[in-house]
Amino acid sequence: MKKLIVILGSLIALVLIVVIGGVAYLLSFDPNQNKALIASKFKEATGRTLALDGPITLSYYPWFGLSLDQVSISNADGFSAAPLLHANHLAARVKLLPLLSKSIEIDTVHVDGLALNLEVRGDGRNNWTFGDTAAPNAAPEESSGTSISDIKLILGGVDIRDTSLVFDDQFANSHYQLNNLNLQIGELVYGEPLTINMSLDAASRAPQLSAALALSGTVLYDLDRARYDLTPLALSATLRGPEVPSGAADLTLNTALSADAKADTLTLSQLELNALGSHLSATAEVKKFSSAAPSVDAKLDVSGDDLAVLLRVLGQSDLAQRVASLERSFKVQSSLTANMDTGALSVPALSAKLLGATIDGKV
Repeated sequence: MKKLIVILGSLIALVLIVVIGGVAYLLSFDPNQNKALIASKFKEATGRTLALDGPITLSYYPWFGLSLDQVSISNADGFSAAPLLHANHLAARVKLLPLLSKSIEIDTVHVDGLALNLEVRGDGRNNWTFGDTAAPNAAPEESSGTSISDIKLILGGVDIRDTSLVFDDQFANSHYQLNNLNLQIGELVYGEPLTINMSLDAASRAPQLSAALALSGTVLYDLDRARYDLTPLALSATLRGPEVPSGAADLTLNTALSADAKADTLTLSQLELNALGSHLSATAEVKKFSSAAPSVDAKLDVSGDDLAVLLRVLGQSDLAQRVASLERSFKVQSSLTANMDTGALSVPALSAKLLGATIDGKV
């Protein structure tokens, strides 16, 4: 017995020494003195160069957090000299003690001055794929037995400022750019409404079009019932381009969207779009929306003053020129039913006044 006590005491002492040593090493670890090591490990894992040009700040208790300034990831070989990613400031932290009671408490996530450069070459290769993808026959991970509804999540919010994104696709001959993106998401407390506010400037080369957008919305969610509602969602924008009448035009969008994961349905209860003298309203319900063969029931009502203007703004100048000599105003009302499982598609009602012709019927 005495020997057993000595052995157990020695094991406990060894564990304490390891734990204390580990904690001491963690607390004394200075990432700023180990940037070269961090960058080399990153390159081994991804093949890209990680540049840590600003200070790195670690905190341990009561919040475990990480803050980075002036960080960038190099582009892949064969692409432009611009980095894949650069950020002026990134910061996030999580509270430690609540983790012991299946509660995740995250402070406000900060992103400032992020620039993301996505490219697709003419051969279809992109610059955001890192290494090989996981083997398709890999065994799925076993469930831990803890569902998402068992975990209480508190998020202090998301604050993204002065962010930009470039998507240059040489394979599809398209180029899109977002600038001055600012996104603020309110504090996420389980069961409480979540507010979203966003603004950005967007531009496209083909068609040659730019827009200043502002978006606001409220998300309602019930994780126990697996129900999510985005209502209302309002977007306003000012469109600019050489084909936009008078050089600029306003656009407004109002919509309401609901998803029920248990019923496997997605419902668009409202969509109202107004732009360039045209109006579109729509409703839709998608059943079995998570499957490969959903069914859709939709109603559409669209009308406008000048179809040729819409076509020119969308970059279809040749078609717009042909339409210009015909009746330009238009109105279409339709309902649609589609079942991807059976391949059935029907239009129970169709009424259209388009290009000087009147159509009433069903398909």
